[in-house]
Amino acid sequence: LKDRAVMVGPYRISGFPTHHRTSGVSKAVGMVFECSDGILSYSGDTGLSRSLVNLLDKRACFICECTAPDGDPQEGHLTPTQVRRLAERNPPRLLLLSHIGPDLAREPLPGAAFAGYPGRVAVAEDGMTLSFDPHYIHTAMPDED
Repeated sequence: LKDRAVMVGPYRISGFPTHHRTSGVSKAVGMVFECSDGILSYSGDTGLSRSLVNLLDKRACFICECTAPDGDPQEGHLTPTQVRRLAERNPPRLLLLSHIGPDLAREPLPGAAFAGYPGRVAVAEDGMTLSFDPHYIHTAMPDED
């Protein structure tokens, strides 16, 4: 999908390389899903990179990895403060934190790093569904449907 998009039904899907690591598993990809109701962008496994800025869109849901605690950054992954600084450039309608690492999972999230953040922030969970309308992105867990 790099440098091109494919259509799957009403969805335009494109991918882009992300900066994961310089050793080990270094190939990682982010994805963008577009349709008439909205845009969903997914960072995939990544550290900070210019390609992430292109994912930010006020009409969108941005699912962004947030693996490492601020006090213990890891190569190829983002901390809460890094995610916030990235998302503040063009706050999406919904910022979903995903790929929460075990050390970060012990902290309350979204937490202090997102205090005063100008948008909506939530933590993605297994089984969560998203639905878009022109003004809002709805989230639901399987038992809430």
